[in-house]
Amino acid sequence: MSDAEAHAEALRAEFARRSIGANVSSDDDAWACNASINDIPVSVYFAIDRERGDIHWRSNTEVHRVTDWDVTADDLAERVIDTFLNPA
Repeated sequence: MSDAEAHAEALRAEFARRSIGANVSSDDDAWACNASINDIPVSVYFAIDRERGDIHWRSNTEVHRVTDWDVTADDLAERVIDTFLNPA
């Protein structure tokens, strides 16, 4: 299992712990954890190439990025959920 896949699976499990349905998918460049938060579909992408990629998701107004791959699934879930429940 790649780091990107492991991170996506960990986030999916964290969302499930919080009663948020989610699934994991992949393409050539990234693994993604896909969920619906506050009735808004969201995908959190984990770049397969860590040297050139990052962890990111989009809201209506911006792209949110995390460059620290040591982020925990719990912390990342909080950040993603906060984006949609408490927009700036």
